[in-house]
Amino acid sequence: MSKEIELKYKLSSPALGREILQSSFVNENALSDSQRRISMRAVYYDDEKLTLTKEKIGYRVRKENDSFVATVKWTQKQDDKGLSVRHEYNIDISEEKADPAIFKDTIEDPYIASILCGIDPKPLFITEFNRELMEVVFGSSVIEAAFDEGIITDGKDRQIPICELECELKEGNEADLSAFGELLAETFSLAPLSDSKLKRGLSLLNI
Repeated sequence: MSKEIELKYKLSSPALGREILQSSFVNENALSDSQRRISMRAVYYDDEKLTLTKEKIGYRVRKENDSFVATVKWTQKQDDKGLSVRHEYNIDISEEKADPAIFKDTIEDPYIASILCGIDPKPLFITEFNRELMEVVFGSSVIEAAFDEGIITDGKDRQIPICELECELKEGNEADLSAFGELLAETFSLAPLSDSKLKRGLSLLNI
């Protein structure tokens, strides 16, 4: 099992996201050849009874450029400064297909595994966005700074925008991530974003 530890910030415009990634603050500490652009499309799933939602479990299948990955997450800790710590499992798959049973022997928590593998998955909503990212050395840690721009949609007539900055700890300690985030927030007047894409997608559906 791995943990996702990240800070998330609202962005007033896409231009601000690009400004941050192009800033000297980020670039002077960036790892060489770490800059990438990824096109992402994720479908989030639950069953008709919203079993996962009630247990605060997120399950999605995401296409990242030409690859597919299935992901399960649930929150361990979250605060009002945009910091979240989540349990996270990822499995590379060959096609964009929901099959929660593949996590049966992967998820260590038997309660979570039984809930996930017991659902008949139905699509809830979709996220479509482009991610521009680079990895930055800060203190004794490596942090991925990622700008996401796109939409969350019900696949029909409702959608809300995605325009945010995520700073995820890839190696190192949480204290470095917090210090990095504080400097970014102060330099660019950023407001924390506590709601995940999952939570915003559920709100779009009035769930």
